[in-house]
Amino acid sequence: MFAPLCVALVTSACDDASTPAAVAEDVATQDFYPEEVQVGADIDNGDNGGNGVVAPVEPRWPEGPYGIGYMDVIANESFFDPFTGETVRLSDYYADPAVNGIVIVSAAGWCSACSYESWDLVEAMDKYRDDGLVILYTLYEDTRGRPLWEDGASYEVLDRDMTFMTDYRENLGGMVNLTPRVANFPVLIDIGFTLSRYFHRNATPLTIILRASDMRIVYKEVGYSSGTVDLMIKSTLFSK
Repeated sequence: MFAPLCVALVTSACDDASTPAAVAEDVATQDFYPEEVQVGADIDNGDNGGNGVVAPVEPRWPEGPYGIGYMDVIANESFFDPFTGETVRLSDYYADPAVNGIVIVSAAGWCSACSYESWDLVEAMDKYRDDGLVILYTLYEDTRGRPLWEDGASYEVLDRDMTFMTDYRENLGGMVNLTPRVANFPVLIDIGFTLSRYFHRNATPLTIILRASDMRIVYKEVGYSSGTVDLMIKSTLFSK
């Protein structure tokens, strides 16, 4: 179950030294919280009198203030990809000429409306990928309302979380009896439910659409109504 993590966490292929138990111990002792992960670095090798410490480089991002409402500049939120072990940041897409609009979804495994939306977003991604659409689909709880990828979680809990995440991304719409679709966009974990400040969890899902050129919130919906998100995606991608 931990094959994807093994690739991300060790420097060589999973050999005898990388048993599931060893990988689990490595996972459990490492800090995967997005704000703790280094974005880039200016490396001082000590030749100029420095101490050789790697200094983090701040990602390029619009100046604040940051907000959570219409036309506010969003903060540089970040999420965890358990399939690669990497952190995905909004700054990865800021001012990218190939990106015009970014859809962020906050969902939970127990949410039926989320299941309908995820199923529809597969079609939206197919339609608008070449027009510069990025979708970041995040989950903060599993089907039983349990937080995902908690700090210090045991091997058994992490294994359970990976099973849930794998099943979710490969069976979008299945819980509401739609013909399952496989996600064609990243399915990520919102560790600690950082997006909770944008809405109330009982109204899940939250859908935010950003204009990539300046990272302003051009659309925000709590709950899901079929067709509305597609309309707003088109408006964002093709607005002058």
